[in-house]
Amino acid sequence: MFNIMLYVRRARCLTLYQSPEIRSYLEHIERETSIYGKISDATAIKLVDSLSTISSDQTLASALRKFFNVLSGSKSWDFAFFVPYTIDKGLNDACVANIVSDSKQILIRAFNEAARIPSLNAQNYAYMTVIKGLYSCGLTRIGDNLSRSLTKNVNDISSLERYMYVARAIAVKDFDESDNAFMLIKAKINQIREDLSKAVLLVKLAHHISKTLNDAEGKRIATECLRESLEIKNGSAIDHVKYLSLALPYIFSVDLTLGSKLLDSLLYSVISRRNWVEHCRQFLENCDLVIDSVERILRIENWVHRIYTEKRISKADYYRLIAATRGVIVYLDPFYASAIITSNHSPVAGVSTQSVEASVDIIKSLTRLNISTAYELSSTLMRELIAENRHSEAIELCAELQQYFPMKTREQYDFIILPSLKKLNRSQIIQLLPSLSLLNTSSVVDLIKNLLRSIEKVSNPLIRALEVAKIASAIHKGQPTWSKQLLLYAEELVEGYDWEKKADVIEIIIETLIKIDERVGLKKFQKLISSIAETNPKVATRIIERLMPHLKYHETRTITKQLLQYATENKKNDVKD
Repeated sequence: MFNIMLYVRRARCLTLYQSPEIRSYLEHIERETSIYGKISDATAIKLVDSLSTISSDQTLASALRKFFNVLSGSKSWDFAFFVPYTIDKGLNDACVANIVSDSKQILIRAFNEAARIPSLNAQNYAYMTVIKGLYSCGLTRIGDNLSRSLTKNVNDISSLERYMYVARAIAVKDFDESDNAFMLIKAKINQIREDLSKAVLLVKLAHHISKTLNDAEGKRIATECLRESLEIKNGSAIDHVKYLSLALPYIFSVDLTLGSKLLDSLLYSVISRRNWVEHCRQFLENCDLVIDSVERILRIENWVHRIYTEKRISKADYYRLIAATRGVIVYLDPFYASAIITSNHSPVAGVSTQSVEASVDIIKSLTRLNISTAYELSSTLMRELIAENRHSEAIELCAELQQYFPMKTREQYDFIILPSLKKLNRSQIIQLLPSLSLLNTSSVVDLIKNLLRSIEKVSNPLIRALEVAKIASAIHKGQPTWSKQLLLYAEELVEGYDWEKKADVIEIIIETLIKIDERVGLKKFQKLISSIAETNPKVATRIIERLMPHLKYHETRTITKQLLQYATENKKNDVKD
């Protein structure tokens, strides 16, 4: 019996690895996961396309188990996106439970991790596909629970967009319930006063309805939503280019002819704008997992090539847009998309210290095509920035890209950033802490601890408290909990001193707490400010005036204005006395 089972297992493995293509993709993805903590989207999509050709459920199950196991080791959002993507594209509408035994746990994990996906389109797509998968396998109760969790508070634009994806997923279970969800969304869109948001949401609703309801009635409703959107756009002062950059990707699925005409209009109109590159980038971002035709993206790419030859676009922006177009195409044709890296128009040439912002965008797009090339570019750019003494930009680059190379953050810090830090003094390092604290590596924690140890040697409590408060303020974005603990320590150090002497420390403490949590921070120090206003209104006035620019919420600004008025009156009375 044992020999028979062993033979069966070997037979399954042989069947899987009879395809050198699938074996090569799996090995490549596994290598990328172990080295970078993230995989190239292009390779994963090629694998999924290959899986869709497997006819044997046993062979497919074996390949999926291997693929999902590799994805589970990723330190990025690969599992959250590519599990749903594989189910949607690679199973030919089969129930995943019939292929993978622990499908329920896999789908729930993908759902729970979907919030990590940076692209809103991809994130909503993942949520929709997971819920679809649960419904298609008869796990209705779980699907309903997850649907409700996403639509509990539908009170802003992003939540309305997410509700549209959920409504599409519900159609797998019940078309009537899906139709009711779309009607509810339409009613909520009608309540929006801002014309641009309302018009764009109506187009998106039309797109989702056309993707869900394929009958004549669905086509009629989608067309009506599109017509209403265009009426709002034409009857108000909505910016034509802004509207198209947000809405056009969704128009194609409702009216292909109109979409083609409007694309021509967008390309004609956008070039006259000062910030036209941003509009094009925004349009391409909205095309992610929405546009289903390579030709439409190629029209953009060919247009970009043409205006570059006419010298109407900078080299940095040219490569930025070329990388962005290929980043969109990767979901439609991964072979064509990734071929750009070794071509004469490779965006690699656009990465330089002359335009760091454009370089970051290029590297992000290239992570979809080839993660190793993107990583090498990021490290090279970091070294060049440090060679030019642009330490802060190099660290910010590392922090912004660390989610794309999570296994390499410490390596980049230890071998590129740290050697340059050793040449700086303490005050210079503290100035870099806002960026350094964002790095997810224990090496930065050790650096901050060493700075605090050196400060402990300062004998004057006031100076020590001021230095601690400065460090706490510098790390509040990356280490908010630690920052609050240090602020409490700084407050204890100056507890016995009068307000005039400890004013600088108190200002930093209050300012930092408000930056961490505006409402909680102001509430905590409201009594303290009132107390200062009574004993030293001059100091209180100065502190409040410094705080005002950092306040975002109406209620906290109102409270602070009242405190300022109170302190000012006390200040006047103090002068009279």
